[in-house]
Amino acid sequence: MCIRDSLLPDGTGTVTVTGAGSLLDVTGNNTLYVGYFGDGTLDVNDGGQVQSSMLIAGAGPDAVGTITVDGSDSELSVDEGIILGVWGQGDLIISDGAGVTANSLQIGGTDISDAGLDPDMVADFGEVQGVGTVTVTGAGSTLDVAGEDTLVVGSGGTGTLLVEDGAAVTSVESFIGGYVTFEDEGETEIATIHGGTGTATVTGAGAIASVANSGFQAAGTLALATNAAASGAQRVRAALARVGLDGYFSAVLTARELHVSKPDPAFFEAALAVFDCVPHHAVMVGDNFRTDIVGAKHASLNAVWYNPAGDPPPRGVPIRADAVIHALHELDAAIRALDRCAGGIL
Repeated sequence: MCIRDSLLPDGTGTVTVTGAGSLLDVTGNNTLYVGYFGDGTLDVNDGGQVQSSMLIAGAGPDAVGTITVDGSDSELSVDEGIILGVWGQGDLIISDGAGVTANSLQIGGTDISDAGLDPDMVADFGEVQGVGTVTVTGAGSTLDVAGEDTLVVGSGGTGTLLVEDGAAVTSVESFIGGYVTFEDEGETEIATIHGGTGTATVTGAGAIASVANSGFQAAGTLALATNAAASGAQRVRAALARVGLDGYFSAVLTARELHVSKPDPAFFEAALAVFDCVPHHAVMVGDNFRTDIVGAKHASLNAVWYNPAGDPPPRGVPIRADAVIHALHELDAAIRALDRCAGGIL
C-alpha cells in the first residue's frame, strides 16, 4: 500500500510563540515539522523564542509550511539544519530585527539521504523537487548559517533568497542552484554534483549577504578556444556579438591563429601561453569528449565535460573528465568542487 492510500497526518495547525520569556523547545532527537502533509504555520514574535534540533517546513507534496519570525529579540535557533520545501512548499520570513541561526539551510529540496525521512515516503513521492523561499527584511534582521555545512538555494528543487532593506545574511559557504557533496574513497575525494534552481537577491540600502568561503579568491579569465580553421578570432567574435555573448569572453583563440587543433596538447599549451597560465590553474569546459576532454587531460588541464544528453564516455578511452555536467547552471558548482579537491585552481 502506498502512503497516499494510508491515513495521513494532513491537518492544519498554527503555533504562536509571542512575548519576552516565551519559549518553544523541540530539542533532543526531535524534528519540528511545519506543514507535514497539510498546512502549518509557526509565528514567533515580540521577543518569543523557538529552539529545535531540526526544522522541516513543507514536507509532503501538498504541504505548505510558513514560518514567521518578527520583531526585535524574536529568535529561531536550530542546532542542526532547516529544510524549506522537501516535496511541498516551505517559506521563512525574518523581519523587523528578528534573528534566525542554523547549522545548515536548504531552500527548495534537500539531500534526501540526510533528511531523516521515512524511506516509504521517498519510494512513494519520488524525486525531491520542493519549493522554498526565505525573505530577510528590515534593519537588524539576521540569518546566520553558522556551521560548516552550507546554505543552499535550490537544493534539488527551486529556492529563492531575498535580502532587503538593511537585513544581513551570513554563511560559511553557499551554493545557488545546486550543490556539491564530497565522499572519501581511500585517498581520493569524490565530488558529486546535485542539481537545483536557485535565485538570490540582495537589494536596498544596507542589505548584506556575506559568505566566508565564497569560492574563488582570485579573478579568473574566460576564453573561447575553438577548432575553427577557416574563421579567425575576429569573425568568431562577430558571431558571438550577434547573439549577445561576446562580452563574456576575455579572449577568442582559434586553430587558425594557433596553427594547431584540438586534441593536440600543443593547442592547449599555446592557449595557456597567451595568459601565462600553468595547466593546473586552468579548466577546459567542452562538449566533445575526444577533442575537448582527452586533449585537455593530455595537456594536464582540469576538464569538465558538458554532456546534456547523458552520453557514456567513448569506449576504449582511458581518460576521465574531472567533472560531468548536464546543464550550464551546474558549471559553477563543478568548478567549486575542482577548486576544493585541488586545493585552489584559481
